[in-house]
Amino acid sequence: MNISLIMGPMRSGKSLELLRQAEKLHFSNKSYVLYRPKKDTRAFISRSFRPSLNLNIQYYSGENFSESKYDFILLDEFQFFEPDIIKNILESNKTFVLCALQSGTNNISEPYNVEVFKNVNSIIPFCGDIKLLTSICENCGDPCATHSYTDTITVSDDYKILCNNCLNFK
Repeated sequence: MNISLIMGPMRSGKSLELLRQAEKLHFSNKSYVLYRPKKDTRAFISRSFRPSLNLNIQYYSGENFSESKYDFILLDEFQFFEPDIIKNILESNKTFVLCALQSGTNNISEPYNVEVFKNVNSIIPFCGDIKLLTSICENCGDPCATHSYTDTITVSDDYKILCNNCLNFK
């Protein structure tokens, strides 16, 4: 088993990087699938990418990865998959590329109260490669790797990216 993890805040290009990996696998005629969680019903995977190829993108329906016909399994929005997916990954001999938010909070008045998503926290010790991407602070324009705020942690586009300097930690 080989696991790579792409993580960062919202609007950092995580899904775009995952789609680039899918394109490479497509061009090299590798057996792959890119799974989305069922709760992600947005019409797009990445705002910056409009694939002209017929990439193998599906909604995940509980497939046993050990029995999968695919050698490469890519998982978008990994934090939204059910926790039992960790065991499924670890019991498989496939190559995985996961993309996920590294943390989230829904309380802008308590910016220090940030939690790492359980799936992300659980898979990190098993990853051979981890990429941390950054976004841009919507207030000052500086690079930002940690804070995304919304009313609720959900699949939506209703959030704001803020860097540590633009947060009020008092």
